[in-house]
Amino acid sequence: MFGKSLTRCVPIVLSIGLVFGTGVGIGAGSSAMAADLAKPGGFPKRSVTMIVPFGPGGGSDQMARALGAQMEKAMGVSFRYVNKSGAGGMAALPDFAVAPADGYTILQHHDAIVTGLAAGKHSLKIGTDIVPICIAQADFSQLFINGGDKRFSDWKSLVAHAKKTGNTLKVAASSGQGSHEHTTVTQVSRGAGIKMTVVPFGDPGERISAILGGHVDLYYEQPGDAASYVKQGKLKPVLSILKKAPKAFADTPALTDVGLDFEPTVKFRGLWIRGSVPKERRDYFEKACKIAWNTEPFQAYLKKKFTHIISEFRGTENALELTKTMHATYSGIFKELGIIK
Repeated sequence: MFGKSLTRCVPIVLSIGLVFGTGVGIGAGSSAMAADLAKPGGFPKRSVTMIVPFGPGGGSDQMARALGAQMEKAMGVSFRYVNKSGAGGMAALPDFAVAPADGYTILQHHDAIVTGLAAGKHSLKIGTDIVPICIAQADFSQLFINGGDKRFSDWKSLVAHAKKTGNTLKVAASSGQGSHEHTTVTQVSRGAGIKMTVVPFGDPGERISAILGGHVDLYYEQPGDAASYVKQGKLKPVLSILKKAPKAFADTPALTDVGLDFEPTVKFRGLWIRGSVPKERRDYFEKACKIAWNTEPFQAYLKKKFTHIISEFRGTENALELTKTMHATYSGIFKELGIIK
């Protein structure tokens, strides 16, 4: 079921003028909606286990707990969080795949589900083996440098340094070959005419240690997850992986600002369930997720992480449409890169 080399991350391809919706009736009516959340056959009667594919404290873990806290209120049961990191997020899949298909085990995962399938890193078919409950968070990425790096201070000086020295710039990221990070870094390096390579670290702390310790040249991350280090001056964003810079990051150049011409991709996070779980239980989770997404606390979380800019709620049907499009897109890119035949 699972390949020897397992990866993470698959993107939503966007035309960058597109901005996702922000939801209707956020906060308003959420309590009433929760009261109307009828339990199918009394399900659930006990706590639900949510498997998280990365370690405690990272972006996936934070999102899982922020959304899960609101779902607990709506469902009237507690969630038990199990962090299973490794292999770019793929190490969590075997445990999820063998858990009883009774709805008491769900998975928090991101776009790596699609990337991994497109790259042949796992064989769980989306829509049959696994089904999205919801996609609750979408985000874009940035490239950061060490705030104290004396070699370069912005994107322009970084490119000049790389061209002058001919050195390959090392980029700390959560995943390597066959991932969102690998694909984007390849597109950036080609467009800029410099050499870059991804150095994967599964644990968020390891990535931070690598860039702050000077073991890599760049750090690939979402803005919210790097915000505290930026505020402290330890990290500095030098490129936003979007066509145009959002207002919140007007001082950081985007792709068109530095002459890069490719369609950027963004990441997403959501909840998944086994396809063999009874449909009424899958539908119940989708409704609970929507209620949780619309609460003021979860919307505040999205804003805190700067992920409200392009996030919208996607239920099962819309999520399946999105992942189908993404799978086709990444299959084509991976063939071009020689990752798959």
